[in-house]
Amino acid sequence: HFYKEHGFIPWAFFNFLCLLGWSTSESQQIFSKEELLQAFTLEGIKRSNSVFEVRKDDPKFFTDPKAIAVNAHYIRTMPIAEIAVFAKEQLEKTGLWNPEFDNARRDWFLKTLDLIRARFNFTTDFATLGRPYFSDDFSFEPEAVQKNVLKHPGLKEWFPMLADRLATLPAFEHAQLEATIRTLAEELQIKAGILINGLRTAVTGQAVGPGIFELLEIMGQNRTVARLRKAPSLF
Repeated sequence: HFYKEHGFIPWAFFNFLCLLGWSTSESQQIFSKEELLQAFTLEGIKRSNSVFEVRKDDPKFFTDPKAIAVNAHYIRTMPIAEIAVFAKEQLEKTGLWNPEFDNARRDWFLKTLDLIRARFNFTTDFATLGRPYFSDDFSFEPEAVQKNVLKHPGLKEWFPMLADRLATLPAFEHAQLEATIRTLAEELQIKAGILINGLRTAVTGQAVGPGIFELLEIMGQNRTVARLRKAPSLF
């Protein structure tokens, strides 16, 4: 129960527990249930004591890092429809669930999960790190604001300029988004990265994440423009 509450997929944790006292000659780490049944042998059981590493002073690693790595692998590689079950559970717990994610917005929901899961270690990350994708009520990481926004005072004027241009795009897609952002950067005689990094923080509150153009496509035109127009308040 503890590990489920902390965002572990049940089979992922079982997979990790198997590795504590047993291994294969091929040093395989990830097993489906069928693979585990076929691979298990008594000869593979280790005679030495298993090591379960816990870093008590590091809340980020409240359990064995290997367990986290195995869980992250499952989150990033499981069929997206299976991951959606765990993501839905977390969004429901935190009041972020929208019934349309099971109906009219199902495709958008699955595409969003597939985009954002690459950096996630726990299912709880869908409701924490993923919050900006499912709600307009999200917080800004102070380090991200300092590095990507406040470091470049010109963004206070450039954000509204970029919002105006993005608002007029007939198609809110990768090619048009990239061309628009890079063109404005050239006109302003600044590196495109200044706009791109500032834009990421303005739209998600974060310093890192998915590719910016894929991120903007998922966010959509209206939300992106609205968040950009509010961004000068960060200064």
